[in-house]
Amino acid sequence: MMLQAKRYERAGLIAIGVLDSQRGKHIGQTLAATLYRRYEELGLAGALYYPVNDHNLASRRFAESFGGQGRILYHAYDKPLA
Repeated sequence: MMLQAKRYERAGLIAIGVLDSQRGKHIGQTLAATLYRRYEELGLAGALYYPVNDHNLASRRFAESFGGQGRILYHAYDKPLA
């Protein structure tokens, strides 16, 4: 795997963390946009954007503004513990 590290065709963004005091300033969107512009400069065939919550309309719109197409790959289940 390490021998192929410089020959990747796709990449992705797994998470963005922004301090509560800095939220609402579009820092996360700016970071993601900069990253995806770099992916395009590198000529990658595609990129993934993981932190899109299905119920977060703003996040979905942001991903779609870059031409992203949503797809649900898995479901997460939770159970409250007493």
